[in-house]
Amino acid sequence: EAPAEPLPALFCLVLENMVNAQEARSNTDLRREVETEAEKYGPLSESMRLEFADAEIGGGDGQASETVKVVLTYKETADARRALRAMNGRKFDDQTIVATLC
Repeated sequence: EAPAEPLPALFCLVLENMVNAQEARSNTDLRREVETEAEKYGPLSESMRLEFADAEIGGGDGQASETVKVVLTYKETADARRALRAMNGRKFDDQTIVATLC
């Protein structure tokens, strides 16, 4: 039996505070725009993914809002780190992006 080939390493980056849920659902160019920008730092190993979650907003009054995480998976850790340095704190539609590795 031949040894199994090792799975390729995947390195992901999470971008928060980039778009709200309504924009993420209605902006048909969002995926192309984000992937084009992300690939400036290296090739992605899969398509951009959006993750939606409920989050409490305001002064703890129980109102909920849907937050969006943009997840980018790079082929190389160096590319993910380079994208992190470039995107963290950057402005996108008047919002400051918070980028973290995952």
